[in-house]
Amino acid sequence: MSYMRLIFVIFFSQFATVSFAQFWQQLPDFPGNPRDDAAGFSIDDKHYCGTGRDDGFSCTRNFYRFNGTTQNWESSTPLPDGESRQYATGFAHNGLGYILCGDDCNGNYFSSFWSFNPVNEQWSSLPALPSAGRAGCVHFILGDFLYLIGGKNNSGILHEVWQYSFITQTWQEKNNLPIPGIWRGIAFSFGNAGYIAAGKTTATSWNSETWKYDPILDEWSIFQALSLGERSYVGSVQKDSCLYLFGGLDPNGQSLTSFEKINLNLFNIEYLPDFNSNPRKGSVCFSHEGDFYVCTGIAGNIRLKETWKIEDVMYSKLIEEQMVQIFPIPTSDELFLKVDPLCIGEYIYLMDARGSVVFKHRIQTNQDKLSLSHLPKGHYRIVYQNYSKPIVVGD
Repeated sequence: MSYMRLIFVIFFSQFATVSFAQFWQQLPDFPGNPRDDAAGFSIDDKHYCGTGRDDGFSCTRNFYRFNGTTQNWESSTPLPDGESRQYATGFAHNGLGYILCGDDCNGNYFSSFWSFNPVNEQWSSLPALPSAGRAGCVHFILGDFLYLIGGKNNSGILHEVWQYSFITQTWQEKNNLPIPGIWRGIAFSFGNAGYIAAGKTTATSWNSETWKYDPILDEWSIFQALSLGERSYVGSVQKDSCLYLFGGLDPNGQSLTSFEKINLNLFNIEYLPDFNSNPRKGSVCFSHEGDFYVCTGIAGNIRLKETWKIEDVMYSKLIEEQMVQIFPIPTSDELFLKVDPLCIGEYIYLMDARGSVVFKHRIQTNQDKLSLSHLPKGHYRIVYQNYSKPIVVGD
């Protein structure tokens, strides 16, 4: 008699509760000196962190990359000699990383602009910002244009807005902000518009509004649908239609442990599990698959090299029950998904009886196949969810 290997996949009704182990966990330390005000960018499954002021009060230029697959840090290429800095603007675009502006920890400000190629691990110089150097800017990207906004230098906090074309590698000055300036604020783009919020406007004043930028009209306007309050040094990650904010500093000088998700379709704020270690500011944040990561920063007067993550919080779309069909059940080695195209890019999780995620699959097409031959026979749960409203299906 032949033996058939069966995997039973259990579903739950829409009103059941699915318990995810959503807690902060510490990972291997960042391998460089402890530091804050570093810069970072992500390319595929590699997440880069470098520069910043270290625990010897010196600016740095070294870089390390976190391998999202192995969950370990690896060495990377430092910026060239003479380019040590803090408060730099870091981002990725079309497979390259970028570092722009910053200060040298001695009151001198950079306008230099560097691109990083992960294939040969080399930095290349780009046209510098055609204006005075600055640090602590905010930025967003719309199409093939970078918008560099605000920052600070010896003249104070700035209200300038500069546009850089990735195609022509040229700079163009745009209309100034309608506020005195912005330093160490929050910025993001969604749809055809850019947004800025929080940060300081002068040495003693804070920005309490969200401002929306129309690139066609080159105009700024108050965006009253979203208020992020008065704070600075906030870590942020944008994934699809959601913005995630971590930590920072409030106007009373208190560092924060807050962790929030903003749905950019609805502009509502959801409060996720607070960070369960020391409050901190000036951290570098990034995401890998469904997980959110924090590294470096400063807690009180102590600069840090810690790395932390919280799993399964990076959900951008609400998947309704009728949007996913899963068959056959029970199954032996393969499971088939038929999904609404709106689900492409989202994740399906397989959990064992203890509630541990044993298989994570990112939906690639509207008809996907999952190979389960590596799993032992037994009972599992397959789950797709939005963080605040778990989506489950009846047995």
